[in-house]
Amino acid sequence: GASTLLYWPAPVVVAGGLLLAGAYSLRPIQISHRGVLAPMLLPAGYVAVPYLVGIFAARGTVTRVDLLLLAGLYAGFIGRIVLKDFRDVRGDALFGKRTFLVRHGRRATCAFSAAFLLLGLGVLPFVREVSTSLVAVSLAYAAITLGLLRALSRSTNARRDEALISAVAILGRALVLTLCAHFAVVAAQWAPLAAALFLAALATAFIGSALRMARRGPLTRTIVPLETEAPSLTASRVA
Repeated sequence: GASTLLYWPAPVVVAGGLLLAGAYSLRPIQISHRGVLAPMLLPAGYVAVPYLVGIFAARGTVTRVDLLLLAGLYAGFIGRIVLKDFRDVRGDALFGKRTFLVRHGRRATCAFSAAFLLLGLGVLPFVREVSTSLVAVSLAYAAITLGLLRALSRSTNARRDEALISAVAILGRALVLTLCAHFAVVAAQWAPLAAALFLAALATAFIGSALRMARRGPLTRTIVPLETEAPSLTASRVA
């Protein structure tokens, strides 16, 4: 309802997003059970809907540059979202959910992810007032992400998988936030050196966070009982 207060294409985009949300889970379409189709269409809801609504909040048309940037963000999100099936791979296989990972395996999934992440970076030359610092930071994110995907393709441990995928997710968010920061400093007319230092500081923080995640994995508040308590716990349950 709120989208009707914006330019006329906004409610159309929102309605399309709602239809996609229903088709993703509900029969007979149930996109989530249709292999590679799911990661190809899901970014329409996560990326295209908010991106286009943001544009139609300001103006009623989209430009060629808008569409190129949307294509890059869309491709990059596909590269990330295809990795989410690692955590559910056993259940998906047992219940016949034919995800890309189930059908093609670990290495093919990581290669698919890498290809779309690199494809997403291909729009950088079309970003408004693109700077050398933005390109350098983005390439650093990409290089580290490719290294994480290579490690994921060889991993044999579910806990390790989770850590690596979480690190990739951090770098994916970092790229989007760095892009937003670039647009902010351009709009504020910062000096090139100040803008470069700012983006470098952001990149340092994000990369450090991603590398820590890759080493340690996600933190949890779950408390595991001490080994000495296990017999008494087991005995109480049996009783």
